[in-house]
Amino acid sequence: MSENVEVEVADVPSAPTAVREGRAAPGELSATIRRLLDPVWAYVRTTDLVPLHNIVLYRPPDGEPGMPLEVGVRVDRAFDDAAPPADVCCRELPAGRVARATHVGRYERLGQTHDAVVAFCHANGLERTGRSWEIYGDWNEDVDLLETEVVHEVRPLRDPPS
Repeated sequence: MSENVEVEVADVPSAPTAVREGRAAPGELSATIRRLLDPVWAYVRTTDLVPLHNIVLYRPPDGEPGMPLEVGVRVDRAFDDAAPPADVCCRELPAGRVARATHVGRYERLGQTHDAVVAFCHANGLERTGRSWEIYGDWNEDVDLLETEVVHEVRPLRDPPS
């Protein structure tokens, strides 16, 4: 539940990713993530890249239909994205200041943790850049024990609320 979420501000390094870009229509996020993620894993398994955790990066709205996003896998290093099939490309989670929290539980409730991070930012004078991402922890058969890091890129407000 969002009232039990602990949010922290941290400076994070960039992290290379193997991703596919896409857009998610309202109500189709889960299906879009699966559709985009499967070819990334198929590609990564054919390489010597070391896969770490699944990620979804949400980009700011750009006026086009659907939510722009990148779906894929954190990997151990950058790679030449001229070779991968199925529009798999090398990108990175950005370096910089973030507000983040660990969501524990079902993916369907991730919105509660995002809401808690947004509320924290507002209460603490942090302006969100519009980019956020989720880093999915290791799979657990007990979906109530799944861990997902929810991250929002931030910058200090010029005039924090009084």
